[in-house]
Amino acid sequence: MCQRFNKQGPVRPGFTLVELLVVIAIIGILVGLLIPAVQAAREAARRTQCINNMKQIVLSMHNYHDTKKQFPPGYRFTKPTTGLSSEALGPMELELLPFAEQGNLKNATNPEMPWFMQSAEVAQTPVPMFRCPSDSVEPTVKWDFMTPTGVPVGDTYTHSSYASSIGFNDALSFGGFYGAPRVVDHNAGVFAFESRTRFATITDGTSNTFAIGEGASGLLIGTGIGCTEGVYASGGAAGVPGTSFHSWLIGGSCPSDFYGGGLRYTGQWGSTVEPLNKGARRGEFVTDSFWDVNATLDSRASWEGGPHWTSNFRSQHPTGANFGFCDGSVSWINENIDFSSDPNDKGVYQAYSTVRGGEVIIGRN
Repeated sequence: MCQRFNKQGPVRPGFTLVELLVVIAIIGILVGLLIPAVQAAREAARRTQCINNMKQIVLSMHNYHDTKKQFPPGYRFTKPTTGLSSEALGPMELELLPFAEQGNLKNATNPEMPWFMQSAEVAQTPVPMFRCPSDSVEPTVKWDFMTPTGVPVGDTYTHSSYASSIGFNDALSFGGFYGAPRVVDHNAGVFAFESRTRFATITDGTSNTFAIGEGASGLLIGTGIGCTEGVYASGGAAGVPGTSFHSWLIGGSCPSDFYGGGLRYTGQWGSTVEPLNKGARRGEFVTDSFWDVNATLDSRASWEGGPHWTSNFRSQHPTGANFGFCDGSVSWINENIDFSSDPNDKGVYQAYSTVRGGEVIIGRN
């Protein structure tokens, strides 16, 4: 057999164009298979970190209960002396700080001053256990809405990824008189304004009752229960779509006087009035919150014609969300969990959110 030679030696045949294209195609297929696997591994790691965060939070709730003989109030207020807006002190996250090895941060606050009188340094301090790594927003968020107010707390805040369970009754109200906790009925959750929930209050069983759930930041929001359209008037710049957000320092909900000024805010509360992960799927919107400060003694739920409403639980994990239960455990709840908007025939999802609904739940979904 003859072999061709040139001055440098024998000529070896190279890849043909077809062979090169085949190799490139194979590499592309392998990369296509690898990327989802890497993404799934990263999401699994984020979800595990989220679970650890929630375990820290519910453990600190137990530590608080051991000391105070009750869970922290869902939100604290001063006595009504200078008007409603100046009486909002802060959410339960603020109360948990010294029970979660964050005593120095709590000491940097004045516990009897409204949240907007706290320092900007405190407002911008991140607390890792309050942030789910799957949330899409930056650790700190600027609210242009607050800039002109000139309040000491400033206009930039670190956010929280977790919502306090207010139950199937989403009324932002007091009971009997301003500053008193509302009546704990069969639709009430663990937390509410000035709530004083104890283990003995939770007759449905601590292992069957939500304490907290995910309230992811960075998702598009709409106005009111059942909203199907997004809003552009939010804490951010005008013309920018409103997104879900709340700060561990501010918490709360959107009071009617701020609402009238154009602010749209999801706040710290999570209710089971609407399905889990509403707004986390394409084409949907997270419900904002509304607190009618002129009807603070009206404890009717939104589905009863009440004037208030709160946001729904949601996460940026695929297909569900993590929930912390009152027994200190954390469980994954699938977004397709049994749901019912009929108050006379609650779904499992609603039953988990009430402290004394009297429902029988077998196992966790």
